[in-house]
Amino acid sequence: NTLFLTCAQEIAKLAIDADRQCPSVKNIVEALDSTPLLHTLREEYAVWHIDPPDGETDPLILATLAAMNRSEEAQRRIDFDAHVAQLRSNWRAMADSSTLRAFKTIRNKVSAHTDVHLIGGKYKLLDIGQLGIKWKDLRESIEALQGLVELVGLIVRCSSFSWDSLDSQLRKAASGYWNALPEKAHATPRSTD
Repeated sequence: NTLFLTCAQEIAKLAIDADRQCPSVKNIVEALDSTPLLHTLREEYAVWHIDPPDGETDPLILATLAAMNRSEEAQRRIDFDAHVAQLRSNWRAMADSSTLRAFKTIRNKVSAHTDVHLIGGKYKLLDIGQLGIKWKDLRESIEALQGLVELVGLIVRCSSFSWDSLDSQLRKAASGYWNALPEKAHATPRSTD
């Protein structure tokens, strides 16, 4: 129960925290509404400063390389705009989801603050079972956040992050940890999957 509540609270924090200093997805997407910022990021994404090969002086080759570079820059601008549109679309889908609203309710009324209601002469806590969220909702929300973070990375840093590689590294580290323990420290074999 505590693990579930903590995960729900962290998802809400990463996704929708409105504090100006918080790098939540909500704040990042809203910052991209700034036309000057978006223009700067588009140009940084599209314009690569690549020098021609050393010693190349043939004007025809230099002109061809410059034309190829302009064409590739134009394509990268199109790609950038597509990434921004995808980020906004994916964010809107997550922000409008009943699951994220339920996580926000957990954060605001259960874990960050304790909400009690007088029902039948007794004070009762919010019944999170009535929110209709399950463990699979945590996984789906984490996967959605990973996709959003990847898009932010592409847009802001023109880079991506390999979640599969991270998962593999974490599995190996967990396996190494469990295998390093003396046998009686863990009576049953543990799975890292």
